[in-house]
Amino acid sequence: MTIIDTTPTQAADLTPVEETVQGPEVRRISPHTLVVEDNIRSQVDLDRAFVNSIKLHGVIVPILAHPDQNGNIIVRDGQRRTLAAREADAEDVPVYVVDASDEKRIRIIQQYITNEHRTGLTDTDRAEAWRQLALDGMSITAIAKQTGTKRTTVKTGLAVAESDIAKTAVAQHALTLDQALILTEFEDDPDALAELTSIAARDPESFDHYAQRHLDDKATKEEIAALRAQYEADGYTVVDYPAWGDEDVAFFHDLLTADGERITEENYAGKDGHAVAIGERWGSIDIAHVVVNWREHGLTSIRHSQPTTRSGAMTEEEKAERRRVVANNKAWVSAEKVRRAWVTKLLGRKRLPSQALAFAATVIADSR
Repeated sequence: MTIIDTTPTQAADLTPVEETVQGPEVRRISPHTLVVEDNIRSQVDLDRAFVNSIKLHGVIVPILAHPDQNGNIIVRDGQRRTLAAREADAEDVPVYVVDASDEKRIRIIQQYITNEHRTGLTDTDRAEAWRQLALDGMSITAIAKQTGTKRTTVKTGLAVAESDIAKTAVAQHALTLDQALILTEFEDDPDALAELTSIAARDPESFDHYAQRHLDDKATKEEIAALRAQYEADGYTVVDYPAWGDEDVAFFHDLLTADGERITEENYAGKDGHAVAIGERWGSIDIAHVVVNWREHGLTSIRHSQPTTRSGAMTEEEKAERRRVVANNKAWVSAEKVRRAWVTKLLGRKRLPSQALAFAATVIADSR
């Protein structure tokens, strides 16, 4: 940056809302000698990440200042950068020195405009920047250090940047990078992806709950698939878990041989119709030994031979009620995971809100 050595000129006569600026220059000045004038920003947040960034990279954007009648350099725009540079013990900072009015209304208007119209990076911008740095050969750890970002956040952002679906969700809906990353889990499940995208648009606060339900459903399907593969590799015939009222598939404990002997794994394994049933039942995975088409194999059913007040398949109303109960049970389990994750994140904060511990204990107790 070129340093211009000029002598500040006196400010011209000003109207209430206009000023004449002459002889601007950029100087390298110690932040400790700068004088921060009154500022419309009532609170200055010098977070650790910002201070560390200045320690690492220095102040990049010059501070806007003007000289007073005593030769002091007065900071008009750059209060936060100046204070952070002092905190970081920076030797000097770039300062754009201009002749400016000391009139109060001019100061307030300028400070308002420079702060009000600043727009921060979006998560999409951040993720794309990290992706470009990664393509340039930087590691996740290096990117995190140089940008003052948590390593896990950079890793998540890079994964989002590689997915068109996730990038679109972040850009168009109020989703965090973590939430958008979840969508990548369902790129091969159009129905789940469609529902989650819709939830992101119309009810983003419920996204975590719906996402957790789909994640749990996916995990259950994957576990069932793994169990099926395991039993098939062991030589078993595998069938879906029988629905209530199924007349063709019966459990071992409900069957008798022609001699009246109970069917067990020891006396009927590998015989006609023997299979292993695997499926989700009331929110959990169940595995049972069954006989398919048991009547054809000369077996009798204890359940079918006993008097009962009810026989036959479930009505549509009963099926709907059962689906509702199962769905509610699964939703409860998923919601508990979301609540516990939220409480864990809350308790991990460096500064907890008042009564946070009591609240967290109540949430955990109520979820049991």
